[in-house]
Amino acid sequence: MSNHSSWSTRIRQTHKWLGLIIGLQLCLWVISGLYMSFIDLDKIHGKHLYRTSTNIIAPATVSPLPDTYDDISQLTLTQALGQAIYIIEQSSQQIVVNATTLSPLVIDQAYIQAQASDLYTGTGAIESIEKLAQYPAELGGRKQPIWQVNFNDSFNPSLYFSATTGQFIKARSDLWRWFDIMWMLHIMDYQERSDVNNKLLTLASSLAFLALCSGIWLLFYSFSSVPKPQAGSLMWLRTAHKWVAGLIGIQLILWVVSGLVFNWFTSEQINPRHQLLPQVTQPFKARDIDITQLLSTQSAIYHIAITATPNASQVIINQQYQQPLSVDTQALTPLSQAQAINVADRVYFSLHDITSTQLIRESHALTETRKFKRAVWQINYADVAQHSLYLDAYTGQALTLKNDDWRLKDWFWMLHIMDYQTRSDFNNPLLITIASIASFSALSGFLMLFYVFSTKDFRFKRQPKSHQIGIYSATQLIETITVQSDKPLLAALAEQDVQLPSGCGGGGTCCQCMIKTSNLITPLNTQEQSSLSVSEMNQGYRLACQIQACENLNIELPQSSLTQQQITARVISNAFLTPFIKELVIELPANSSFSFDAGQFVNIQVPAYQQSFSQLSIPAQYRGYWQQQRLLSARVSAEQPLMRSYSIATSAHNQGHIQRLTFIVKLALPQAGYGLGLASSYLFGLAAGSPLTLSGPLGDFVERQHNLREMVLIGGGSGMAPLRSHIDTALAQHPLRQVSLWFGARHQDDIFYQDHFEQLARKHRNFAWHVSLSQPQGNDWAGKQGHIQTHLFNDYLNQHPRLHLCDFFLCGPPAMMRDITRLLRAKGILETQIRCDDFGAPQ
Repeated sequence: MSNHSSWSTRIRQTHKWLGLIIGLQLCLWVISGLYMSFIDLDKIHGKHLYRTSTNIIAPATVSPLPDTYDDISQLTLTQALGQAIYIIEQSSQQIVVNATTLSPLVIDQAYIQAQASDLYTGTGAIESIEKLAQYPAELGGRKQPIWQVNFNDSFNPSLYFSATTGQFIKARSDLWRWFDIMWMLHIMDYQERSDVNNKLLTLASSLAFLALCSGIWLLFYSFSSVPKPQAGSLMWLRTAHKWVAGLIGIQLILWVVSGLVFNWFTSEQINPRHQLLPQVTQPFKARDIDITQLLSTQSAIYHIAITATPNASQVIINQQYQQPLSVDTQALTPLSQAQAINVADRVYFSLHDITSTQLIRESHALTETRKFKRAVWQINYADVAQHSLYLDAYTGQALTLKNDDWRLKDWFWMLHIMDYQTRSDFNNPLLITIASIASFSALSGFLMLFYVFSTKDFRFKRQPKSHQIGIYSATQLIETITVQSDKPLLAALAEQDVQLPSGCGGGGTCCQCMIKTSNLITPLNTQEQSSLSVSEMNQGYRLACQIQACENLNIELPQSSLTQQQITARVISNAFLTPFIKELVIELPANSSFSFDAGQFVNIQVPAYQQSFSQLSIPAQYRGYWQQQRLLSARVSAEQPLMRSYSIATSAHNQGHIQRLTFIVKLALPQAGYGLGLASSYLFGLAAGSPLTLSGPLGDFVERQHNLREMVLIGGGSGMAPLRSHIDTALAQHPLRQVSLWFGARHQDDIFYQDHFEQLARKHRNFAWHVSLSQPQGNDWAGKQGHIQTHLFNDYLNQHPRLHLCDFFLCGPPAMMRDITRLLRAKGILETQIRCDDFGAPQ
């Protein structure tokens, strides 16, 4: 074989294997790109779903604002539901009043319903209206309340309105939701859907570049060598793939290269706006504005916006941004060159001189200023990156800062969307045509992978090695077992009936599967370094879910893991406590002698299963929460048996006579990186009489020594389970012991066991419990608000004279526990006084 032919074979093999590795993602790129370019962006953003009101405001219907309004940052006069309204924005609030009567508007469900009916352009009826505690993910998730109005119409449209002003904010439909999914697939950020700098995208783009380059080389080689046609049922597809690739191959490479450029440049590099200093605006007062004069001197007004700016307040009538007025209705004139330079010196600190300035009156006509709506000042600097500062020519507002990194990215953006004039038309016919052809090229290439590969191309998986592991308790060898090396040690031990606790499904976040070893040479991975303390790492502790077995490995297990019992119990009841928390009560076998310490947990075995929540009986007051999460008919299944850890909520006082155990099960809702919790979903569906296998007890969230020191317990959500066990046990054993519970929840419906703790408080004057809501609903909550740790320290610990005589028990969300632990240590609390039980990842 000639050297040329040898190289061809190597490149062909490389192209084939790269196609196998990256082929599916290439298909996803071109298909998602085709969808995003084919569907009109205005429809994606839902602009066809609502109308913009242009009803003329009659001057007689508008009253001047009282002089009592001052420090106004923006004043808007517009129409809503046939009446003129003022929207007054101040530094700390927004106020909406009737422009005729000057009485405040009530933004309630009826008002939002009327607004939605008035603005919606579709034919469907309103299906539901809900006030959300924060913006949904499809609007960015901002932590502010918002009204959501869903319509029973094509593509499930939703309109969103401000909870403060009642003004329309955005529209969403399935067109946008599908676009968002396509965008996720396009940038390969499967969590936040916004990080174009992620490493996975870098790797995939690099491999795709190599695959395309090798394909282009093979394309020219095949055309030049003119090989004899081969027989085969897919020969036509191979030929079509080759000719289509020849037609658009260069553009495919340009797409991948430009994608790599976007991936390499960080947002700080291409948008250095963070280098701009904040500008101080000049708030105005109501008496500075003569609304009557504005209405009388202008005609056909349907919208007035008066905004405080760094220079002077500007008036925009009917959203004509190109023609700003002053508050006395005179046309604003652009800043002079000297004024523009003065503003530039205040807003941008540069060690380099200004090389030139330019007043650009038709800013939209230039590439670099195409997104601006009116005249701007361009200030150019003599630095290496060629920075250009852009100021609003009328107000002096700093709009953006451009540099050569941005210009390079923008040039590649032009190549990416194939709009060589405006660089902004994502729906241009050329892009749609090439994307359609590219979709065929990618799909045909992917299909041919199944034709060109055969079993001889793959090496069969080797049988995993078996290793002997010595299990110790302290220094005593308990037994030697044989495990497989192809899986985490946690799973390998479980196959040999050595059950370690696990609360996070192997994610390494709960640290419950911690073992001690002195002869494992594998370095700690990133997750272990994050989860284990320095002291634990120095003592040789590792996480069994993060390591694999090796020959002659010796591990030391806690005594509780070696002496735990396995019991098959029976479910007595399974009742809702909150919308997503249940109390699960089980009955132990009559012949069992189960005993445990307060704060311990058990491992619950979950078999392979399939179930639907449509069969679950959900109380009427909670169905709205389930509907909001779209869980009423959700299906969930586990293909393999699994095991999860749950804390016992029962008192440990009557050792030897315990016949029932209580657990608090919180349904792990879908979140970034996780679906519905498999274990919690299974436990939620258990009916009375169902069998349940568990082993234990396990865990060290217990009192180090039984004494009469004060107990301070802090938690949230299902972290209540071990805390209740501690409280009930302590008060039963020592009725006069000082005990307090500090519990954090989100809404009123998230509070549970209220009657139980109030009864304890009446019975024991030495017991107190406190609840704080972070997002109370309505005005009927008169209790504490905000994070519970704030009240714990401000109302209690900061005045406590003997903190050294207190023991602290924390069980709740990891972020809350980290914050409280940090604050406790700042007050001099010793590590030995603090006990923590981490939730870990969703179950």
